[in-house]
Amino acid sequence: MMRRIWAVAAVAATVWVAGLSGAGASGAIAYGGGRAGLSYNYRDRDSAEERALAECGAGCRVVARYSSSCAAVATGRGVYGYAWREERRGAMRAALENCESRGGGACSVVTSGCDER
Repeated sequence: MMRRIWAVAAVAATVWVAGLSGAGASGAIAYGGGRAGLSYNYRDRDSAEERALAECGAGCRVVARYSSSCAAVATGRGVYGYAWREERRGAMRAALENCESRGGGACSVVTSGCDER
């Protein structure tokens, strides 16, 4: 009986430590006033949002959160688009498409990044 309790405790400790190791890294995208901020590889959502807002500056707000993937933001003529995908190239392509679908002309990727997985 004691062996079983210790085995369960060991499994629980392993799961807890794995959770601290960065598995499921968090990221956020902020936008406002024509500026964008992107964060990635943060342990928790609050820290990711704080960093994205700091990167973007005053007057920005968090527009998206993502986890364990790549993200990108594109801007053009007063509009923006963002996306997250498995790979950075896919995120960048999708962000451009989203920007253009909102009426942006001459959209370009202004920031991108990937969580370590």
